Amino acid sequence: MPTGRRMPASEGFSINTRISDTTGGVFDEALPSPTTDSAGTGEMTIQFADCESRLVSDAFPSLGTSGDIPITRPTLDNVARCQGLAGQ
Repeated sequence: MPTGRRMPASEGFSINTRISDTTGGVFDEALPSPTTDSAGTGEMTIQFADCESRLVSDAFPSLGTSGDIPITRPTLDNVARCQGLAGQ
C-alpha cells in the first residue's frame, strides 16, 4: 500500500538503473517460471534538472533504440518547498 512518502532530490541529481528482459511465465502465476536476462538489455537514467522538471533517458543497444522523455510535475504546489530544501 502506498505511504505517500516523498523523496526530494536536489538539482543535478540522477539515478541510473539497468533494464532486464523477462520472458515466459504467466502474469500472477507461479508456473511456468519466467526467465530474466541477468546481463540486462538496456539502461534508464532519470535526471533531476530542477524542482519542476526531470528527464528520463533510455537506451537499448541490442534493439538499436534510445530516447529521452521530458517529464514535469503534474502540479506546482510543492515547488517552493522543493526549492527551499535545495537551497535555491
